[in-house]
Amino acid sequence: MKNFITKAAPPATGPAASGTGAVPGTTGAVMRAGLVDLDEMLDYRAGQSGPYRQTMPGFDAEYADFVDYILRCTHRIWEQKGLGLIDTHYSADCLIHTLSGEVSGIDAVIANTAATLAGFPDRTLYGEEVVWTGADGGFFSSHRITSHMTNRGWSEFGAPTHRHATVRTIAD
Repeated sequence: MKNFITKAAPPATGPAASGTGAVPGTTGAVMRAGLVDLDEMLDYRAGQSGPYRQTMPGFDAEYADFVDYILRCTHRIWEQKGLGLIDTHYSADCLIHTLSGEVSGIDAVIANTAATLAGFPDRTLYGEEVVWTGADGGFFSSHRITSHMTNRGWSEFGAPTHRHATVRTIAD
């Protein structure tokens, strides 16, 4: 699958290299966006080490940086159907705004995700932008997603129509 993601760029030189990078707490490295294969990118980032690897206390070592964490979790939950990750990767009091109303708490979010996948089992999520801030005290993020899916099962919208849909969402 092709996906717009951020890719690590060579270390910045000049004014950006002075320790005041584009992202608070960085050392000046600039992130570029490009069209790449998501599975290939996740494999690459998982083995990444050196100056592009971000220290994230409390996170599994498999994540190269916070953007990798967001993209990899989204991919695993939705496309690999790893709904159990919601229990370990979302906060207990998480709040999701959907077309049918608010969903709050882990159990409700897992049930809503399962219901969405039952109605749209081929749903793919393409993370187009990840905006984030934070460091050792915690992270805050928002990312824009374009989803492609086919209504092949019952959903909150009714009986299956077998029609294809593309939707955009923002995940905070």
